[in-house]
Amino acid sequence: MNIQELIQTRFSGAINNEAEYIEIIVQAIAVLIFGIVVWRGMAAVHNRKKAKRADNMFSRERYETKWRK
Repeated sequence: MNIQELIQTRFSGAINNEAEYIEIIVQAIAVLIFGIVVWRGMAAVHNRKKAKRADNMFSRERYETKWRK
């Protein structure tokens, strides 16, 4: 097959790129799912750190008891 025949078959629609389009769509969906999982994981870690800081014995004893006097 020479170049001219390849160009004609390409623009006539005989060559189909559905597999490449499906691969791009699958990759985009995978990136979105991975991003959501990472986002939720970071939110969970942040909430744990936030809860740990809120119940700190040092801050509770030093500030709450001494400043109330």
